[in-house]
Amino acid sequence: MSDETVDVVIIGGGASGAAVAWSLAATKMHIVCLEQGPMPNPADYPTTGKDWEARAQRDYSASPNVRKAPADYPINDDDSPIKIVNFNGPGGGTVLFSGHFPRFHPSDFKVKTLDGIADDWPVDYETLEPFFAENDKMMGVSGLEGDPAYPPGKTAVMPPVPLGKSGQVLAKGFNALGHHWWPSDVSVATQDYDGRAQCINLGACMTGCAQGAKGSTDVTYWPHAIRAGVDLRTECRVKKITMNDETGMASGVVYFDPDGVERHLEAHVVILASNGIGTPRILLNSACDSHPDGLANSSGLVGRNLMLHPYSWVQGVFDEEVDGHTGPHKNIWSHQFY
Repeated sequence: MSDETVDVVIIGGGASGAAVAWSLAATKMHIVCLEQGPMPNPADYPTTGKDWEARAQRDYSASPNVRKAPADYPINDDDSPIKIVNFNGPGGGTVLFSGHFPRFHPSDFKVKTLDGIADDWPVDYETLEPFFAENDKMMGVSGLEGDPAYPPGKTAVMPPVPLGKSGQVLAKGFNALGHHWWPSDVSVATQDYDGRAQCINLGACMTGCAQGAKGSTDVTYWPHAIRAGVDLRTECRVKKITMNDETGMASGVVYFDPDGVERHLEAHVVILASNGIGTPRILLNSACDSHPDGLANSSGLVGRNLMLHPYSWVQGVFDEEVDGHTGPHKNIWSHQFY
């Protein structure tokens, strides 16, 4: 027996879930998003206290295995060279990301043709460019027009973040090597934008921006989606997706509400937006008589071939004074070897 029937249920309120909720809001359908974490509170972010560096390694660590918050679940990455970075709550991983905001290149859509690996995409850069531009506007991306790494016509929403002393030192190094560099696209407001104040260089973008200048989707897409009527339900953990055996289509979800009560929500459309770990986890947990190996898993590949955005960094000590600890963490980039 269903507790409730809606038009659309979205599982996950991170980057993708927030964007699709906003994009569907104009339809005036009854849209519910179930997010297992609580709404982030900027007053709780580490930069509001003097112990922010220690908290970045504890309750605001990028790893759920370290955070161990009620909304998290442990992830066994012992045999993986990639350690998982995520955050559970509206905004998802964008709450803890640096704001780095590159686009795909045209070549990314033709890797089979150009490099003989994987498959070409069924769409190309030109098809998606208007959506890239719309996303830049919604997130509030700062940058500088004219980067030769991209096709012409790419425009900036706001002026770029300052180079700072660190950016100037790096730029000199690139110049000495004859390598391309350019002010990077960063979803950090360099001026007041969409109800958010400009960046004041708190310098701890990766533990949540208490200023609200960094464009995480809890402060960009979600306010617009909620005002448009989307029902965002936090601290609701989805157990499985239910199926209609007659149509062979998803029919809703079973989830636990904030009080731990199991509920069944029927929906005409089910959208799964639970990151590279949560999405296959729910699909496999949704095994049923008609899909004994999990949903969408006739190939047996669900939960395999994991692809994430890898991130690595190098730190250095310079003879001259630099300011890498302040301001946005991304100020220039080089696509010389892209």
